[in-house]
Amino acid sequence: MLQACALADDKLEVARKALLALAEHPKEQGAGVSVTRFWKQGSVSYKTIRELKGVGLDAYRGKARVEIRVSG
Repeated sequence: MLQACALADDKLEVARKALLALAEHPKEQGAGVSVTRFWKQGSVSYKTIRELKGVGLDAYRGKARVEIRVSG
């Protein structure tokens, strides 16, 4: 079962890379699949801010979320 999952993951990654190579514009659609490319601003590395050493930042975090870039 684990081999089948690993093989499926490999095939998925190959297909994802092929779709990205075909996408020439910020948003491409076809055959029931949509590929959107967008810039996301980099995150702040709070660990490097001296003034925040020892401050618990978890109370300020938003909820965890999954982002999906390829849809069909």
